[in-house]
Amino acid sequence: MQPSAGRWSRESRLLLLTVAVCAAVLLLLARLRFPDAPPVEDSTPPLERLAARASYDALAADVQRAGRTIVGSVVTLRVAPRMRTSPYEVWDALAGSDATPDVRHVVAIRTSADAAIAQIDARSRIEGIITEDGTLPASVSGMDLVRGWALIRLPAATGPAPEIRPISSLSTPIYVVVAEGTQAGATLRPVFLGQGARFDSAKWSRPLQPIGGIAISTGALLFTLDGEFIGATVMDGGAPAIVGARDLFETAARLATSGPGEVADMGVAVQRLTAELARATGVERGVIVAAVDPDGPAASVLEPGDVLTTAGDRPVSDPGGFLLDVAQRRTGDTVNVAFVRAGRATTATLTLRAASADSDGDAVSFVLERGAGTRLEGSGRERVPGLQPGDIVTRAAATVAPTPAQLRALLARPTTSGFLTLVVRRGRRQVIIAARVPAVSDAARH
Repeated sequence: MQPSAGRWSRESRLLLLTVAVCAAVLLLLARLRFPDAPPVEDSTPPLERLAARASYDALAADVQRAGRTIVGSVVTLRVAPRMRTSPYEVWDALAGSDATPDVRHVVAIRTSADAAIAQIDARSRIEGIITEDGTLPASVSGMDLVRGWALIRLPAATGPAPEIRPISSLSTPIYVVVAEGTQAGATLRPVFLGQGARFDSAKWSRPLQPIGGIAISTGALLFTLDGEFIGATVMDGGAPAIVGARDLFETAARLATSGPGEVADMGVAVQRLTAELARATGVERGVIVAAVDPDGPAASVLEPGDVLTTAGDRPVSDPGGFLLDVAQRRTGDTVNVAFVRAGRATTATLTLRAASADSDGDAVSFVLERGAGTRLEGSGRERVPGLQPGDIVTRAAATVAPTPAQLRALLARPTTSGFLTLVVRRGRRQVIIAARVPAVSDAARH
């Protein structure tokens, strides 16, 4: 028997109604779970948008126009660390674990027709000046070891020294042009400097301009949009700041007459007099002597633990200020110092010497490390290529745990190869170093 037409019609309607209800419920749930995001409309009037775009274009044009003035007064230097003396140090550099990059590019500002100044570490060497035609030779003719700036001797005049804009006349907030070094030469970009109160620094004669959170590499050069030289970025008190052009040019003028790396030195390492050290020494103000170079001017006069209170009739309160005051004097000058030792105030006269910027080897002293060997400490007279202050020589050739006397004797004893194998504990690592010693000549062997 066939079902009636009416019965099928009623079932069909119920089925369609069920499908419709399910679809409606699913649609409602979907809208609740994934609501439509409200449309974002730009409420900025069209004329204002055009004006903003015009200001960016104008800023780019200003940078390009300033660049035509800046490019002649800036040179880019290719800088690399000094030659490493141990195979382990070379391997460290290739593995990328060295703290100092192998090669970097530094911008320098011209101070005269054949000289420029740049922020270069004393442990670095200049490989040349980057130009469109290749690399030209350059050399360091003077080094400020306290501030970390070097006077660079250029081969020929390719551009003029810039016009200077003092920081004191700089009104912030303002846009400036920053010049930084790359492998292709100097690159220029605009940077916005916000407002900030200038502050005094122990290392510089004029106040510095704080930078804030702007990402600018240390040693970068800053110019106005008119191409006037403002200064360069430095680290002062652990924060980036701008040192003025006048301070940099005065440093360059002083280095031009002091010779390569010739900076006055007293032969002492000092550190800040903390509240704890002040209570322990009974001295409220000064700097405490941490080490004394046995070959320096202060040898047999000062001792570690002495508190320097005055130098050259000037009160001493900050290590940076003290080092700067000494460095700005001339070698051969005499300086009257006052210090406190074991609660007793004493005075002495020291003759300053020249501090060398040559860092091919570290100055160390041998100290017995009982049960381990010989430890190397800084501020000494002995130089051993490949060894660093803090290294402990645990084995020298066949001698285990050598004493300082044994190590000195082995380093002075000729070998057929001209090298002495050392096992060194450097921090948590153990390294093998081939130290150069006198070689036995063929005639001596026969």
